[in-house]
Amino acid sequence: MSDALKEANQKLLDIQLGKARADPSTVAQQSDNVAHALSGAGGGLLAMALTFVVSCIRWLCKANLNSDTP
Repeated sequence: MSDALKEANQKLLDIQLGKARADPSTVAQQSDNVAHALSGAGGGLLAMALTFVVSCIRWLCKANLNSDTP
């Protein structure tokens, strides 16, 4: 195992055992990742909700055009 890998594993172990604190830039990056994930999920939900409504309206219009009753 290379020295750099051993050092990285030791740092990870120290963080997991509570002996060392995570680098603040790492915490900020993780926070950004969570924010981006939630933003993407919210955008997807909004897009699906709007598409569903438009699709239902289109389906109802087609059903009314094809019906035999006035």
